[in-house]
Amino acid sequence: MRQVVTIFEDLYNKDPLYITVETALQRIQSGKQKQKIDLVRGGNKDAKKQLPIVLWSGRFKERKDESLQKHSGIIVLDFDHVGDVEEAKSRLAFDEHVMACWTSPSGDGIKAIVEISNPERHRDHFRSLCDYFSRKHGLEADPSGINESRACFESYDDSICINEEPSRFGGLLSEQRAEPEPTEAKGRTDYEKLQIAAQMIRYAPEGGKHAALVRASYLIGGFIAAGRVEEEEAFRVLVREIEARNPLDIGQAKKTIVDGIEQGRLAPIGEITRELERVRREMRINDGDMSFIASDDKDYEWIQKYVTGQIKLGLETENEKFNEYFRFKKEFLMINGHSNVGKTTFTLWLMVASSMLHGWKWLVYSAENPTWANKIKLMQFCMDMPIKRMNHKELTTAHEWVNRHFTFIDNHKNYSHTDILVFAEKLIKYEG
Repeated sequence: MRQVVTIFEDLYNKDPLYITVETALQRIQSGKQKQKIDLVRGGNKDAKKQLPIVLWSGRFKERKDESLQKHSGIIVLDFDHVGDVEEAKSRLAFDEHVMACWTSPSGDGIKAIVEISNPERHRDHFRSLCDYFSRKHGLEADPSGINESRACFESYDDSICINEEPSRFGGLLSEQRAEPEPTEAKGRTDYEKLQIAAQMIRYAPEGGKHAALVRASYLIGGFIAAGRVEEEEAFRVLVREIEARNPLDIGQAKKTIVDGIEQGRLAPIGEITRELERVRREMRINDGDMSFIASDDKDYEWIQKYVTGQIKLGLETENEKFNEYFRFKKEFLMINGHSNVGKTTFTLWLMVASSMLHGWKWLVYSAENPTWANKIKLMQFCMDMPIKRMNHKELTTAHEWVNRHFTFIDNHKNYSHTDILVFAEKLIKYEG
């Protein structure tokens, strides 16, 4: 949760501060604004204007959509006047896509954040999320929250529900698109959650069966309260699992299940979600799977191949020193660095070198820099001189060479990586 979001000290402050999502959620849980929130929930509307404002969708210079500098990949949704706040929050807490959900400053609504797959299509994701939560949970999100710079007053909720490993939401719904397929209906058992409880009992050490049964039953109680698991099915599975472990008294074991479920029903939903994360972590530690360790035998085979010259190297750059550290390969390459250190210039130089030495052709999408500015740099690298020193013939030669080897995508629109791959296939099909 290292994504960066924007926070303003209050409704009227114009100086943005930048914090991580993790810090923003910790502020809500620890009650940085508890005294003001108590006033708001007591009916003091003016106190709300004194609360900090969070723009969850990224880093902004101002509270305007066009001032977005970098999207966080997160959308916030407001569910106002939901009636039973805890019941509604429990529904959201176990949704795979919800990164976090908490009680709103007013106390009668819920706010939730979701990580999305394509931030450049923020509004299409928002429309799809509204439809998703309406269909799956019967909760209506405030449609006015569609803009990127949607501001939310900081709240206080010590039982905030946080999912450390949410599933990114990939649904998209444009204004012109037809009705999407219905999502999964409510009231069914989430067997992934039920399987976790079953495995807790199944793999418990011989002296820890009772403790595992208590803990699994407690967790199931929370799932039942949230509407994620049907009680009859859950009881059947828990009894089956403990019977397979040959308990001394199956009657007492069944009572343990009933008592644990009841305790879980009454527990705050935030405690259930935290317990679920603890259990998942423990299960990963204890599953005996050590496949994450690299194979030394395979590594040594590669070392021998490298020593004997059996590994094919990438294409050269025509600079012996640089060749020791870099070769052209037809693979994904990412270049990272601080702002204004020459990443674009260096990348363009590499592209020109690959075209000159190996005849490579490029499709270029540069969201930050004008296409004409990039072409000037390419032409200068091609002729090895500043563009203002080129005569007409040299200028024409450089321009024609760049056009033969480079195609630029119009950057007045935002495109995803999948869009760019489609454009590349189009070029190959129609231009070769």
